[in-house]
Amino acid sequence: MSIIEVIGLLAGSTLLSSLVVGIFERRKKAADAADVLTRIALNMVEPLNAKVIQLEAEIEKLKKGILELEKSLILKDVRIRELETKAVIKDLRILELEREVGELKRKISVLEESR
Repeated sequence: MSIIEVIGLLAGSTLLSSLVVGIFERRKKAADAADVLTRIALNMVEPLNAKVIQLEAEIEKLKKGILELEKSLILKDVRIRELETKAVIKDLRILELEREVGELKRKISVLEESR
């Protein structure tokens, strides 16, 4: 083997090793870039996750408030029905008393006429 062949082999292997190092270096840079992007994305998502958790807690609180209001509404509806029933009963009693007053007035009128 001549010196030129040895130099050619050395140059070829150096070029080949440079290519291999370059390829691996590029892959490492791409992996580093992906890692940076992943960290940036996580930093952006974390506040959103915290906000979602806060809003979910607020929704639960509001749902409980709505349930309490619905219970209160039902109780008030029951009370309104009770009062309406009492009003009808009192109206009937008033009509009954007015009838009695009318009868008593007629009896008084008859008694006054018979005197």
